[in-house]
Amino acid sequence: MHRFTELAAILMLITLLSCQADTGEKIRYLNTGFMGHGVELMNEAVYAFARDGDSIWIGYGFLGAGVTKYNIKTRESLHFGNFIQENGVTYSVGGITNIAVTKTHVWLAGGGVVHCLDRKTNKVIRRYYEGHGLPVSKIMCMTEIEGKIYVGLIRYGFTVIDDNNLEDIHSVELRRTPDLMTNPDEFHTVESIAKIKQGLLLSLSGDGIYLFQSAHKLKLLRNTSEFMSSTFSVTPKGIFLVLVPTEGDAFCIEEWNQTRFVWRRDLDFMLGKWQEVSMSFYDWKDRLWFAVSQLGICCFDQNSKTVRIVSDDEILVDRHKFVYGFYFDGEYFWIGTPHDGAQMIPKKVMMEYVAKAKPIPIPREYWHEKE
Repeated sequence: MHRFTELAAILMLITLLSCQADTGEKIRYLNTGFMGHGVELMNEAVYAFARDGDSIWIGYGFLGAGVTKYNIKTRESLHFGNFIQENGVTYSVGGITNIAVTKTHVWLAGGGVVHCLDRKTNKVIRRYYEGHGLPVSKIMCMTEIEGKIYVGLIRYGFTVIDDNNLEDIHSVELRRTPDLMTNPDEFHTVESIAKIKQGLLLSLSGDGIYLFQSAHKLKLLRNTSEFMSSTFSVTPKGIFLVLVPTEGDAFCIEEWNQTRFVWRRDLDFMLGKWQEVSMSFYDWKDRLWFAVSQLGICCFDQNSKTVRIVSDDEILVDRHKFVYGFYFDGEYFWIGTPHDGAQMIPKKVMMEYVAKAKPIPIPREYWHEKE
């Protein structure tokens, strides 16, 4: 009888655990109580994410809002509205639009300042700003490439900081030449930076996508001056541009063949009123993902030549469907909102929403291939 009771208890436990697994958490809302089950984070505009082991760094876009380091497993969070330097001076942190995590440091960019944190202590060990490492006060982008931190700047060029030697800093001036003069500014504004085999890929505001090999050697790859916004994703299978025309009523994706410097228009189709593209990247099944404010999370499948748009209220909690930050860490999708914090969505759950979305086929007449 005793053994029967033990067996019954074990079966009940297995059943309970199975039920918990089946009804496990789907979407985690990271704010101060969204729908009654939020995690205690700031109800602020979220622009930036970066995975750091079991944690995620979340950057808030407004000055003074700071950053949060949130542990995904324990749900514990550390919020940094202020940092204390080694000299004891306290200063506020905010306007964080880019985060990069290296083996030893966490880099935060925003508000005209690049903050370098010791990854073990979470203490600021170095700050870079105008006159102290940076030539100008406006930061457009920041990314880590092969052990170096690249900082894109407004109307100047970019600055490079060695992650292994914080004193090793140099800035690259990108002065416009007559053949590159597409707007009145004397210097280029660098909006995004990536590394490819042939050199650095630069998105220069109001001008285009360029290949950078030296300050005196810029090669125009794609003129984007007619587009309202653009972003690119460097993938093992090529480089993809997501472009939104100035009038905002069309949309296209372009693929670039890295070996021959030839652009090919892959997609050009109408999907209503498009707004700013937040981010794009490739996933595990040759899908191109991008978030478009006032529209949704878009998943473009190259094989079926279809686009699925996820705009469910559970995914896009902002009532106007604005997306300020969009990030995938290989396990979770992260969405930043204007004033409702962020959402953490497991990959499996996002794919369930994508599967429910109606596939929009791209008519053959809208495909324009250029060799």
